[in-house]
Amino acid sequence: MKKNEATARPWSARPNPDKDGRHSHWIDGAVGEPVCETRDLGGGAGEANARLIVRSVNNAERLADVLREEQAALKVWQSVKLPADVREGVEISLSKIQIALAAWERDE
Repeated sequence: MKKNEATARPWSARPNPDKDGRHSHWIDGAVGEPVCETRDLGGGAGEANARLIVRSVNNAERLADVLREEQAALKVWQSVKLPADVREGVEISLSKIQIALAAWERDE
């Protein structure tokens, strides 16, 4: 892994009871080594938070891919003569996708 590069995906979560009696969950990278830990400090959210983090990380690239595919499809529609209201909708959707992808690439 290069400096400033995220840990390889997919990530997974596993329980990790620790010595002080509180329950935590390790979040492991693709090779099974811990990346981070969530702790349950009494509210019962540690496991749910671990699952949320894992789902978010594992699905982020898929979401960006779907946005790129939709962007390409909308660009095809942009090249066709469309009613004004439909064209406006296409332009709005393309603008939203462009903003989302720019944020993804900036934060990546």
